[in-house]
Amino acid sequence: QTRELDAGDDASSSRASVLLFRRYARTSDRALQETVRVALEAAVVRDPFYAEAFACLSQVYTNIVRFRIGPGPDVDSPPARRAFELAYRAIELAPNSSRGHHALSRIHWFTGNTAGSFQELEIARSLNPNDTGILADFGQQCAVMADWDRAIPLLETAYATNPGLPSSHRV
Repeated sequence: QTRELDAGDDASSSRASVLLFRRYARTSDRALQETVRVALEAAVVRDPFYAEAFACLSQVYTNIVRFRIGPGPDVDSPPARRAFELAYRAIELAPNSSRGHHALSRIHWFTGNTAGSFQELEIARSLNPNDTGILADFGQQCAVMADWDRAIPLLETAYATNPGLPSSHRV
């Protein structure tokens, strides 16, 4: 069961690690990746019911899969396996939060399961239709699949609502 962090918890470090992840996600600064990963690994140990930390850490591992040098993504690689485990744990802890489903959609996408990715994006969007990151990722994936009728409105809505989104979503 999910819980809010109590004032007595050493939560400031866990929350700070999520905020650091958000900065990393906005900038795609790979120099921050290991710092963010280590901070979030500590957060999920310190706060084992903090679903958002699990979802953020899943996305860090997804980026490890996404940006690695070499042949295409290996679904059975340790970083991919870790990303899946973390996303599923985030969903288990907070099934009505969009963040775990969004994280799961990302690892599905970067391991080649487009159907699974779109399914999780639909769930994430239904749980939080105003999350511009979800809209932008959804739009970008639709664009990659040449589904322009869906892609353009999603991307336009995301950027009209949040012009501060990373430029990587501009297709």
